[in-house]
Amino acid sequence: MLLSFAGRKTGRVYTIPVSYLREGEVITCYTDSGWWKNLRGGAPVSVSVAGRRLRGVGEVVTQAHQAAVESLRTFLVKSPRDAKYHGVTLAPNGDPDAGDLDRAARTSAMIRIRLMPE
Repeated sequence: MLLSFAGRKTGRVYTIPVSYLREGEVITCYTDSGWWKNLRGGAPVSVSVAGRRLRGVGEVVTQAHQAAVESLRTFLVKSPRDAKYHGVTLAPNGDPDAGDLDRAARTSAMIRIRLMPE
């Protein structure tokens, strides 16, 4: 997915590729880069998904550490190819390594995008 948003200070539009998980009208993604700070408090975004340009509101999800671990676990179980980007090892049965998850949850920000009706 390509995610586009305006910088908070400059207003410059940034477009970055991100892995994502779509569940209905909600898209979830994670990053360990600093761009997520532009979405604090909610911000308009546009996304290109499967060749379609959609608009929505992106926000940083703030949660307790254990909740962050569980959220990232759920994301990686549903999207195992992303485990390598977070440095998380998967067991043969697909379960993420608990220690890797704990570390990754400390350095990753969860972003939730609520899509607007077309």
